[in-house]
Amino acid sequence: MPKRSNEFQQLIHHIYTQLASEDAEVTEPAFVKERDSEAEREVDILIEDEVAGVKVRIAIECRDWGIRPL
Repeated sequence: MPKRSNEFQQLIHHIYTQLASEDAEVTEPAFVKERDSEAEREVDILIEDEVAGVKVRIAIECRDWGIRPL
C-alpha cells in the first residue's frame, strides 16, 4: 500500500484542525465518492461540518511547491 501522508500534509491537517469548529471532523487522508458514480477518490484532507443546518464537505489537496527564487 502506498504511503498516504507526508509531513507537509500532516502540518496542513493540524492547521485546519485548529481552525475548524469544535463540531467539525477533519480527516487526513480521506476517500470520497464521486457524485455520478460509485468510484472513490482520495483527498489529502476532508473537512466535514454543518453550517446553517446543511452538511458541508470541503476537500483539500496539499501541494508543497517549495520556495522558489524570484
